[in-house]
Amino acid sequence: MSDFTKTSSSSANTGNIRIDPTGFVKLGAQLPALANTLAQAVNELKLSLSETQQRTLLLYLDQLLLWNKAYNLTAITDPEEALIKHIIDCLAIITHLPSGSLLDIGTGAGMPAVIIAICQPERQCTALDSNQKKIRFIKQISSELGLNNMQPIASRIERMKPAMTL
Repeated sequence: MSDFTKTSSSSANTGNIRIDPTGFVKLGAQLPALANTLAQAVNELKLSLSETQQRTLLLYLDQLLLWNKAYNLTAITDPEEALIKHIIDCLAIITHLPSGSLLDIGTGAGMPAVIIAICQPERQCTALDSNQKKIRFIKQISSELGLNNMQPIASRIERMKPAMTL
C-alpha cells in the first residue's frame, strides 16, 4: 500500500468536504470519503481546483464506473482504487505539462485528456482512440459535464493528417 493510499484512507473520514450527491449513481455511500481523498490529493499536489471542478472529477469517476459494465472501460471497479489510480494519477501530471493544446493518443476512457479538460478549461484537449465505444463514452461524458474544450476522435493515429490542427 502506498503512502498516499494509507494517508488518504485514514483521513477520508474527516468530513471536511461535502459534495452534493445529486447525479451520482455508483459512488453512493462512499462519496464523502472519496471527496475527502480527492481534496487531500489536490492539496498535496498543490493544484488550484474549485469545489465544482472536484465534483466534476467525481462525476466523471461515477459515470466511468457506471458505463464500465457495458463498455469495458477499465479493469478497476473499486471506486477508491479507481479514484487513486485513474483520477489522482492523472492529476499528478498537470503541473508538469507544457502550455498549449493536448493530444492524448490512445486515450481509452479519456485519461488523462478528460481529467485535464476538467482541471484546465482554457486548454483544448483532444482524445484520440480507435475504440468507438470508448470514444462514444467520452463524447457523452464531455457533453454531460459541459466540457467545451474536449474533442473526442475515433481514429488510429496513422490515419490522422500530418499537420493536424488542434
